[in-house]
Amino acid sequence: MSPADPKPGDGIAGTSFHIEWHEELDSTNTRAMSLAGQEGIVLPLLIGATRQTAGRGRGQNVWWSADGALLFSLLFNPLDSGVPFPHWPQLALTTGLAVADTLEQFVPPALVQLKWPNDVYVGGRKICGILAEVPPGRANRLVIGIGLNVANSFAAAPADVQASATSLKDQLGDRCPNLCAVLTVLISRWEFWLKQLAAGEIDFPTIWRPKCYLTGHRVTITVGDASQTGTCLGLDPDGVLLLETPHGVQRILAGTVRRV
Repeated sequence: MSPADPKPGDGIAGTSFHIEWHEELDSTNTRAMSLAGQEGIVLPLLIGATRQTAGRGRGQNVWWSADGALLFSLLFNPLDSGVPFPHWPQLALTTGLAVADTLEQFVPPALVQLKWPNDVYVGGRKICGILAEVPPGRANRLVIGIGLNVANSFAAAPADVQASATSLKDQLGDRCPNLCAVLTVLISRWEFWLKQLAAGEIDFPTIWRPKCYLTGHRVTITVGDASQTGTCLGLDPDGVLLLETPHGVQRILAGTVRRV
């Protein structure tokens, strides 16, 4: 992004979010988690960065990206939007739906897939990661980080990343939208799905299944030091993964997909 280009946050001035944009941060989620402890912080807050030096994924994963990715975190109180505590675990899934909607504005919808619990794929390759975190000692605040590959090419990425990741630039070439356009659509769709979640109107099994990257596949999922292997049957109404194993259908509330 050149100095003359608008910051992505400039494109969503009409939303309810206060915006804090940086040329460089170690991690937008780390910044959001630190701000969450401040009593006088004004919410909801969107924290973005043109580049990250230490982006984080789930567990010990690192988010790799060259310049041109859309990197931001949302710090907010879901209760202010009417989302009750029992539905908070579904906010990462809801964010995935918003990202999928956004991508479908730019690429053929058939290419867009959702990988439980926090990834979005295009053409069988990862294009977006989502990280939801609860700040310590702040039970009424939540941070959702989003890393979406937009204008960043993977030509210079490590070989293993090239084989597993993609971006809108890779998919669309010169027709790739700018970051402002993508962020504007994404925030609009995120606010829509947040309202649907608050109203209890998201039918996860029906909405998720056509886009599910895992359904019908044999997968191994780790939860802490334990792991389970079985065939993914999709999601239940609570957004919980259903895994058919030799011991029956297991409900997986959280975990990491280690093998597909």
